[in-house]
Amino acid sequence: MKLTLNKKILLLIDNWFIHFGIAKHLQSFNFDLYAIIDTDKKAKKFYEKQDIVKFSKEWYLSDHVSAKLLKPDLNYLKSFEKKYGINIWEIAFTDRAFYQYNPNYKFTSNEILYLIEQECKFYEKVLDEVNPDYLFLYYTIHHYQHLLHQLCKAKKIPILMFGPVRFGNRMMISQEGLKIDDMENFSHDENISEKSLDEYLDKFNPFKQLNEVKKISFESHTWERYLSNLKFFARFWQNDYKDHYSNYGKTRSKILFTKISRSINRKRRQYFLDNNLSKKIDENQSFVYFPLHYQPERVLLFDAPFYDNQISIIISIAKSLPIDHLLYVKEHPLMGTIGWRELSFYKKIMDIPNVKLIHPSVKPAEILSKSSLIITIAGTTGLEAAFYNKPSIVFTDQFYSELSFVYRLKNIGELANAIKESIDKSVNKLELAELIQKIDQHSFEFNMNKFATDFAYRFGYKGPIMESKLSIDKIKEFLEENSKTLEDLTNRHIKKLEQFSK
Repeated sequence: MKLTLNKKILLLIDNWFIHFGIAKHLQSFNFDLYAIIDTDKKAKKFYEKQDIVKFSKEWYLSDHVSAKLLKPDLNYLKSFEKKYGINIWEIAFTDRAFYQYNPNYKFTSNEILYLIEQECKFYEKVLDEVNPDYLFLYYTIHHYQHLLHQLCKAKKIPILMFGPVRFGNRMMISQEGLKIDDMENFSHDENISEKSLDEYLDKFNPFKQLNEVKKISFESHTWERYLSNLKFFARFWQNDYKDHYSNYGKTRSKILFTKISRSINRKRRQYFLDNNLSKKIDENQSFVYFPLHYQPERVLLFDAPFYDNQISIIISIAKSLPIDHLLYVKEHPLMGTIGWRELSFYKKIMDIPNVKLIHPSVKPAEILSKSSLIITIAGTTGLEAAFYNKPSIVFTDQFYSELSFVYRLKNIGELANAIKESIDKSVNKLELAELIQKIDQHSFEFNMNKFATDFAYRFGYKGPIMESKLSIDKIKEFLEENSKTLEDLTNRHIKKLEQFSK
């Protein structure tokens, strides 16, 4: 199939090779392909020599963002904000390397702004030169990816963002991450039954997916994980990895200390959780349920940047509860992969009089089925709750927040009224069924966790730093093995382009 117009597509290509694989298959269509390649110095040599994809032009992000930190041009940044309506500090706070989650380096405000200034100037230059018809990229997880997304949005360049629906292994392509672009365009089956909904929940059970993530990422690749660490600590003479801002301050001694302390803390904190958190749900106690988010997590950093202090949220909910209800708070099971949270965090929650902290091993179905109401900042638990006939409250716009039994909170001050209004709401199963059909028709099956993990361990993108020397022959082999999957992803992007053209 050839499109009639020779469209220009700009791809942001990262280390997971999803969009490089898509670019390979896009070559059979009538497009001019341009690429901003976000990679390390070792992998850059692969791109310079490869003949798999012929780009009209390519840029390497690392060539345009200097490791030398100078004083930012505040006048330029001010004019950039005004011109595009982009809040630079809000974007800066989305990056876990800049604030709160970085144990290796403390960035000053000038350092952060100078890095972003370089990125702004680079993106403006590329977009002015290419004037692309579309931007292709993966679900943004770093500030500089989000910056490009926001700049293209401001310039009204259509965006095809490929990312997870966060409901099983479903993925979709949309302009705004988790928001379905065309909610009205779908085929409605009025005969869908409650049994069908139960089957859907079982098939796309988020708890099952969490267990799969742990198995794929940690249990199945034990030797490869330790090997990547050994390789890093053995290369004493190489320090070029420090050129990337996310590696500032990283030394072998700091990394070793972090790994040892994390291992010790994991065991100590696990012991605390096992001996102090509730593992049984009292059937005679009425309660509201609040599941903790994993942190640092893209959902809080990008979708709910003003609600990332979860203890503050818990206290606000506790203050707003009806007198006959407790608040049940459950730890996220994936926090164990990074050593759990500090004990002081758990103790602060346990000190709140009408709050009960639940052990992460308790299955969500047991809590959801017995709760009166679910409150989540930006999670899919609010949608999952509907399958158990439970209403929910969300703090941010979600793809399910338009449901009549989901209360979209506008500000924290209305929380008490929102709880009173929501706690007696009934779930409209027909409305839920319609949304599930929309999700099904606007998304598709793709196990991103497995794809990314297979690539990471095969090519060494696992360990203290993200860098690897790539073999052209081995990359070709990997792309060939995943050819059917990548071709399907490409065709789904083409279908999305056709929707835009209409």
